[in-house]
Amino acid sequence: MSKDFGYFGNNGNLLKFNLSDGQLSPFADGRPNAQAPVGRGLAALDAATLVSANGAEKIFLIDAATGKQKGEVTVPVPIAGGLAVDAKGTLYAISNKAVGRVDLKAGTFTPVAKDLDEPQMLACDASGNVYVSLQGSTMQVWKLDTAGKALLRFGKAGGRPALGQFDAAGMLMPYAIAVDKNNRLWVCEDDPLPKRYSLWNADTGRLAARFAGEASFVVQATPPRPHTAFAPLRPPGAVRRVRLPPACSGLG
Repeated sequence: MSKDFGYFGNNGNLLKFNLSDGQLSPFADGRPNAQAPVGRGLAALDAATLVSANGAEKIFLIDAATGKQKGEVTVPVPIAGGLAVDAKGTLYAISNKAVGRVDLKAGTFTPVAKDLDEPQMLACDASGNVYVSLQGSTMQVWKLDTAGKALLRFGKAGGRPALGQFDAAGMLMPYAIAVDKNNRLWVCEDDPLPKRYSLWNADTGRLAARFAGEASFVVQATPPRPHTAFAPLRPPGAVRRVRLPPACSGLG
């Protein structure tokens, strides 16, 4: 994100939105989206330049005003995961199982943390710490200092089960992350059933709030189980039975 705008990109499509109201904002040519080499990795280097990655051994430079590529930097490793830029302009990236610093002038990648468990996305706070979401058997977000030392681990080790009793302290497939100006860590989980967002104190690691988005439902309301919804879950083929109030109608 820059000072006034945020950006979202995937599969070569880049969108720009206004931070004040969340509405899409046009690029310089008036279009709401632009074609750019963006995959999972995208961050604002400064107010004028975005950096992106799509799995190649390159970092792409994108004009924030036009959404068009204006340059690229070759690096020695493939950059497939998240990107993040700290307050000093230091660029961090994920390559394979490592988090490292990228020097765009020298074209180098210097690992600061290695052998991580399926690292996904990155974020930085105002103090220069780096946050990385981990999946695999870890299912946590880790807070790292600039030397790669783990300062905090957010969420229950191993996460929460896909089936069984819900454990609010556990994450399931943590993915996109961000640290806001109030030093709170936001975590979006890559699990649509339901879409869960959690908010954590970035200083203590404690869970502060959690939110759930929409879920898809396949509903049967015929006897002998009226007012009962069956929601698909992970793994595929599993379902959860949800008791609906008697006044609920218009199921489908």
